[in-house]
Amino acid sequence: MSVQTASPTPATLRWPRSRVVLYVALPRKPADLQLGELQEAVGRALADWCAACVDCSFPQVTVRSLGEWRGAQIDGMNVVAFQSGAWCPAKAETDCYDPGRAAITQQHSALDGAPDALGEADIEINAANFKWSLDGGAPGTVSLRAVLTHELGHFLGLPHWN
Repeated sequence: MSVQTASPTPATLRWPRSRVVLYVALPRKPADLQLGELQEAVGRALADWCAACVDCSFPQVTVRSLGEWRGAQIDGMNVVAFQSGAWCPAKAETDCYDPGRAAITQQHSALDGAPDALGEADIEINAANFKWSLDGGAPGTVSLRAVLTHELGHFLGLPHWN
């Protein structure tokens, strides 16, 4: 099974704040993993980034739970969530995401106009086309921890490198 991830922003960005809250949303319908497992995977992936990049200027990220989520949008909240229905942007009826993408991080600039400043980021996990387990060990599943580690790199402001 091929796993692709995406981030629409090619440049390295930075959070202008030293503290950021990341909300973990409850899946809209039953998914392969529960909210607590998703929170644990987010926490471990963030810890991996902090351990690997001690001298980086990443903000301190506080992880909190969130009830229902309406999809990635500019609303002042940073959210990571399973998209278990249609694999499409919020309120989109056409132009859905590539079904081969395991996850997408939507990055939004800060409202102060600084071109390299992050104001918000949302991570959408494709539960419509992929089955998930914490480590990918169950047959036919993808490692949530591995994909989250990749996507949290984008959340922290890192681009894809060729």
